[in-house]
Amino acid sequence: MVMLFLLAMAAADAEAPLRLTCHGSTGNNLQVDVVIDGPNSRIRVPDELVPYVHGGDHGWFKFKNIKIEPTRITGSAALALGSNPKVYIDRQTGSMTISGWSGDWAGTCERAPEPSQATKF
Repeated sequence: MVMLFLLAMAAADAEAPLRLTCHGSTGNNLQVDVVIDGPNSRIRVPDELVPYVHGGDHGWFKFKNIKIEPTRITGSAALALGSNPKVYIDRQTGSMTISGWSGDWAGTCERAPEPSQATKF
């Protein structure tokens, strides 16, 4: 019975989206947010990396071609037609880099707290 409970908890944790908050280390403290949730994965990057003509939804862009490996997560951010900067996250150190023709960014990531269901108002 205890084993079934532990398996159920592990399965529930595996289904929960991975949320990361990353802060820049390249002379600024611009924030990047990442949500890895299967086909609904998305990323929010600093405005400095976003081309003038771009897609997205309220600052969020599709995070695609994601590969999750034991020591790293890689993918690309779909900012605009032809603008898909590469994203690399080191799972051991928390370091993250974004590289594309509109600029580069580097920082450190932490797991973001789960959004609260409670409201203040």
